[in-house]
Amino acid sequence: MNGGTIQIKPLWTADDLAKRLGISKSTIFRNRCYHPESMPPSVKIGKQVRWRPEDVEQWITERVGGEE
Repeated sequence: MNGGTIQIKPLWTADDLAKRLGISKSTIFRNRCYHPESMPPSVKIGKQVRWRPEDVEQWITERVGGEE
Protein backbone atom coordinates (compact mmCIF):
# COMPACT_ATOMS: atom_id res chain seq x y z
CA MET A 1 0.00 0.00 0.00
CA ASN A 2 1.10 3.50 -0.66
CA GLY A 3 -0.33 4.95 2.55
CA GLY A 4 -3.20 6.67 0.73
CA THR A 5 -6.75 6.30 1.81
CA ILE A 6 -9.32 4.53 -0.31
CA GLN A 7 -12.71 6.16 -0.64
CA ILE A 8 -15.42 3.53 -0.71
CA LYS A 9 -18.85 4.77 -1.71
CA PRO A 10 -21.71 3.14 0.15
CA LEU A 11 -23.78 0.71 -1.87
CA TRP A 12 -27.48 1.41 -2.31
CA THR A 13 -30.19 -0.74 -0.78
CA ALA A 14 -33.46 -1.58 -2.52
CA ASP A 15 -35.00 1.35 -0.61
CA ASP A 16 -32.36 3.72 -2.01
CA LEU A 17 -32.86 2.40 -5.53
CA ALA A 18 -36.65 2.61 -5.23
CA LYS A 19 -36.40 6.27 -4.23
CA ARG A 20 -34.03 7.06 -7.10
CA LEU A 21 -36.14 5.30 -9.74
CA GLY A 22 -39.52 6.25 -8.31
CA ILE A 23 -40.78 2.67 -8.13
CA SER A 24 -41.68 0.33 -5.30
CA LYS A 25 -39.26 -2.03 -3.62
CA SER A 26 -41.40 -5.01 -4.64
CA THR A 27 -41.18 -3.92 -8.29
CA ILE A 28 -37.40 -3.85 -8.00
CA PHE A 29 -37.21 -7.41 -6.70
CA ARG A 30 -39.86 -8.71 -9.11
CA ASN A 31 -38.11 -7.18 -12.12
CA ARG A 32 -34.73 -8.34 -10.86
CA CYS A 33 -36.01 -11.93 -10.85
CA TYR A 34 -38.21 -12.00 -13.95
CA HIS A 35 -36.83 -9.18 -16.12
CA PRO A 36 -33.22 -8.57 -15.03
CA GLU A 37 -32.48 -6.71 -18.28
CA SER A 38 -34.94 -4.02 -17.15
CA MET A 39 -32.95 -3.20 -14.00
CA PRO A 40 -29.53 -1.74 -13.23
CA PRO A 41 -26.81 -4.30 -12.49
CA SER A 42 -26.75 -5.43 -8.87
CA VAL A 43 -24.14 -6.81 -6.50
CA LYS A 44 -24.92 -9.74 -4.24
CA ILE A 45 -23.14 -9.77 -0.89
CA GLY A 46 -24.12 -12.89 0.99
CA LYS A 47 -27.91 -12.85 0.95
CA GLN A 48 -28.07 -9.08 0.46
CA VAL A 49 -28.55 -7.32 -2.88
CA ARG A 50 -27.01 -3.89 -3.36
CA TRP A 51 -26.44 -1.44 -6.20
CA ARG A 52 -23.43 0.73 -6.95
CA PRO A 53 -24.66 4.34 -7.34
CA GLU A 54 -22.39 4.89 -10.34
CA ASP A 55 -23.83 1.79 -12.09
CA VAL A 56 -27.37 3.04 -11.49
CA GLU A 57 -26.57 6.50 -12.85
CA GLN A 58 -24.87 5.01 -15.92
CA TRP A 59 -27.84 2.71 -16.50
CA ILE A 60 -30.23 5.68 -16.32
CA THR A 61 -28.07 7.70 -18.70
CA GLU A 62 -27.96 4.84 -21.22
CA ARG A 63 -31.73 4.37 -21.07
CA VAL A 64 -32.49 8.07 -21.41
CA GLY A 65 -30.01 8.38 -24.26
CA GLY A 66 -31.59 5.42 -26.05
CA GLU A 67 -35.00 7.11 -26.28
CA GLU A 68 -33.89 9.72 -28.80
